[in-house]
Amino acid sequence: MLRLYVADVTPTSPTFGKYALLIWEPAYNGTTPTPPVPTDQWITQDILNGKFWMFVPGGQSIPSGVVQNYNVTLNDWITGAPVGQPGDPAPINIDANTLVFGINVGVGSGWGATFRGFVDNVTARWGNDEVHANFEPDPAFRCANVLLDDFNRANTTRGLGRNWTGATNTYRIAGNQAQPFTTAGTIFWNAQPRVFGADQSACVTLAQIDPNGRHHTLILKAQSVTNYARGMILVSYDAPAQRVIVETVEPGQAGWITRATIPVVFNNGDVLGAQALADGSVQVYRNGAPIGTATTSPFFVNRGGRIGVWFQQTSGALFDDFGGGNSTP
Repeated sequence: MLRLYVADVTPTSPTFGKYALLIWEPAYNGTTPTPPVPTDQWITQDILNGKFWMFVPGGQSIPSGVVQNYNVTLNDWITGAPVGQPGDPAPINIDANTLVFGINVGVGSGWGATFRGFVDNVTARWGNDEVHANFEPDPAFRCANVLLDDFNRANTTRGLGRNWTGATNTYRIAGNQAQPFTTAGTIFWNAQPRVFGADQSACVTLAQIDPNGRHHTLILKAQSVTNYARGMILVSYDAPAQRVIVETVEPGQAGWITRATIPVVFNNGDVLGAQALADGSVQVYRNGAPIGTATTSPFFVNRGGRIGVWFQQTSGALFDDFGGGNSTP
């Protein structure tokens, strides 16, 4: 079944401020007793014109329970005046202003046996507004799939190897991981194609977080490897404040501008990921799951650039498995 959480937001309505669930399930939409629901295969179902019954949850200072009318479409709820059986609670008002504030999927009502099923690619659309969920992490932020450097090579006193450029002498290889010095500067991936497109991503495993470090940082859309003032995006984990900060700098700008602050806790071994898109937005990820979005400026719209890291004053940190490149939003 699929449940829509709906709220009455019409001030003149007697149920203003109350909410209910509009519920679609196969049992009331012609799939039982014949034909039975197929098993062991994916089924695509468009339920826009299906029948939805209503459940009014308790705790709202109105009667609660099931509105026993199982032959009502969404259009009927909006344009008609459906009622249930004698003794049922009155339905909340549903009209063109109704707010849909949640979607839930689950097993149909009355099921008493064991069940194992899956739901994927759920799309809800109202006019031009669309919400889509496929319940899968974006593979662009699983570093194993876009790995550029695992740092699995001999220890160095300074430097990370020829595939990096920038302030590489402020980092070293230590135990198959990268370690910054206190004065660590900006470094950039330098193997072909070097410069990535307007939709690009970067990710790094925070193998060991410096508890005092404020700059466990990914770099995206960098316009120069020698002068950060020409433009770049930073996505930094600030360990003392337990937050991720998205910052930008661009030509003519006096200093860095904070574009977003996202409260979050990273632990040793977590993956910090970010995607800078052609529309100028930045999406931030923890272990492949989205944690926040930032809007930058027109300067970064339809603009590519370099990716890299900057672990400034985080000498207690170690990082591993740097990945990234062109990506699909």
